[in-house]
Amino acid sequence: MEKSNIDIQRIKKAAKKIKAIASSKRVEIISMLEDGPMNVTEIHRKLQVDQPVASIHLNELKCNGYLISRRDGKKTFYSLNDEVLEGILNCVEDFF
Repeated sequence: MEKSNIDIQRIKKAAKKIKAIASSKRVEIISMLEDGPMNVTEIHRKLQVDQPVASIHLNELKCNGYLISRRDGKKTFYSLNDEVLEGILNCVEDFF
């Protein structure tokens, strides 16, 4: 039997990226941000979750490249990183 050439580290990285958008709340956040940037207060109110919960979801999305953030005074506004989202969608659609 031949040994596989698949790099396990690449698989782990891909799994982490996909897992980050597997949460229904995170998909809701992505959907909300389609209309433009929002801050964490706006997001947690629309999601109807506590602010720390919204922040955890936002951080996971941002750390995986799906969101871009910018500071405006004391507020942080989040927006979609369209390039990364398109890339993951194209990858999944092309494969399946």
